[in-house]
This record gives sequence, structure tokens and C-alpha cells, in this order.
Amino acid sequence: MKDGDELIHGETTVLSVIRHPVVFYQSIAKTVILSILTILFLILSGPVIHYKGLLGQIRLILGGVIIFLLVINLAYEYLRWQNQRYTITNERVILKSGLVGKFSKSIALERIQDVQTYQSLAGRMANFGNVKIESAGRDGAEVLGYIPNPNHFRDELFQQLHPDHPALRQ
Repeated sequence: MKDGDELIHGETTVLSVIRHPVVFYQSIAKTVILSILTILFLILSGPVIHYKGLLGQIRLILGGVIIFLLVINLAYEYLRWQNQRYTITNERVILKSGLVGKFSKSIALERIQDVQTYQSLAGRMANFGNVKIESAGRDGAEVLGYIPNPNHFRDELFQQLHPDHPALRQ
């Protein structure tokens, strides 16, 4: 998804981010752990169950298929991570995600009532957090998770909401 895919005439991109890399790192960790467990199972189950001949080959093929599927899942998670984008423009906030089926939601700046950020201890150390955007209407609040540098995202959004505010001038 390119930044300018859904911009309307006269609209400009102020800031566009994907979720923090820690989201993908979690997928890598899960894949590594499951691969290690699969390999350990294959190694440790051989002497205990005494697989011989065709049964032994099936066990190895099954282990290989499981690890292959884990790698395919990791590739999918990478593409999913890369295709979830949060964009601030001079008129709205655009939330986009999806690989095959695409999801897009926009929140007009004039509907935004409040913006909050939250960072856990790990988030402060790695500089990621959540940005909660409260808007008028039935949808209420939208929480954007794992935003890199959430305070900068919030400040850029405030700059668009209140361009004449003296404290926000750059």
C-alpha cells in the first residue's frame, strides 16, 4: 500500500507509519520456538518410539512439512506487518491493512475529540506504544497499537488539529 493510494484532491500526507518492528520480532520468536520444539520432538521421539523404515521417513517428512509451514507463516506475518499502515493527512487519519482483502478506515480531523498515548515499560525502552483516537459518532475510540514513537505521532496529529496553536508551531 502506497501512502498516496487513497488521498483526495488537495490532501497531503503529513506522517505515515507501519507498526513497530517488535510486532514482527514476536512472530520470529514464535516461529523459532515452534521450530526448535518440532526438531526436539523429532530427535527425542526416535529412540523412544523406535521408528523404522517407512514410519521413520514419514516422521521426518512430517517434521519438514511442519517447519516449512512455520516459515510460510513467518513470511505471511511479515507481509501482514508491512501492510498495516497509519497515515495522518492534513484532513484525516487513515487506517489501512490487509493483504488480499483490504481494510481501510478514515477519521476526519474535525471528528477527533481527544488523542491519548500509552507506553508500557518495554514500549518506553523500545520507543513504541498505543495511540487512542476518540472521535465523535458511533464508532467512538480507535486504538492504534505498536506505533513507533507514539508521542511524535500524537504531536503531528495535534499539529493538524490545531495548526494555529502557538505551542505546536515548528
